[in-house]
Amino acid sequence: MEHLDRYKVHIAVDGFDSTTPVTGSGVSDLTVAQVEPIGTCELSAGDPSPIGRCPQTGDLVYLDREVDRIRLHAQEMFDLLVDMLTPGATSAAVISDGRKLLAKLGRDVMAVENLLMHHRLGYRTDFLTSIANDTLNDSDPQGVPLIIQKARALVEPVYDYRSAAEEAGWSIGPDDTDDGTFGYSGHGRFARAFKSANEAARVCCELNNIEAAEIPLEHWLVDERLGASLAAHGERVDLSFPGGPIWVRPARRGHLKKDPALLSIAKAA
Repeated sequence: MEHLDRYKVHIAVDGFDSTTPVTGSGVSDLTVAQVEPIGTCELSAGDPSPIGRCPQTGDLVYLDREVDRIRLHAQEMFDLLVDMLTPGATSAAVISDGRKLLAKLGRDVMAVENLLMHHRLGYRTDFLTSIANDTLNDSDPQGVPLIIQKARALVEPVYDYRSAAEEAGWSIGPDDTDDGTFGYSGHGRFARAFKSANEAARVCCELNNIEAAEIPLEHWLVDERLGASLAAHGERVDLSFPGGPIWVRPARRGHLKKDPALLSIAKAA
């Protein structure tokens, strides 16, 4: 290996999906689903693993998860300590770099905290489920009230077709020949022309009798401004629900303060 100038590697990174935000290119609101292949690049030992390239700048981009930010900040802290211990380093420059790093760390830690303080959020899963289960109006000739219809749509089960398809040996992703569409390939076959990766995965599972697991959901009442921001970030939001917008959030994302959509909105504020 030491005699090779370049070689091909496969980068495997766990714990993300197509909606995970990426960072490192100067272009905001970019997610994994939008990045382009890495192609050829030069990495040194210890460098963070890129997830792709920015479609606008061509720069390498990286997953913007909490664990990745901690890793990058740890490297920055190490570099700062090296500067402090380097003979001849000017104290003014080191102090300036230290202040900038601490400010950035503070923004990352407090960004979502500040966002939640300025917006209304209320857990509504139990409330919506109770409304959806109301069957008293099902035989009413005037029809089922709109609020019950909307509640039923919001609590309807959602399935992780993409993970199921990939576990069965299929690959879901952008089609190289048709911009803006997604397809699935595997086992010697390829299909394309779906508007989203999720739709391609759903069809793939249905055609191949693949059983997908249900994704646990949470439902949050949000104010109109936050609801509009979440919708702009690709989140599922019913902006016209009676009483206020309802944000449908995958429960597997964990605590609200670590939600990638909220973090992306907070950083852009």
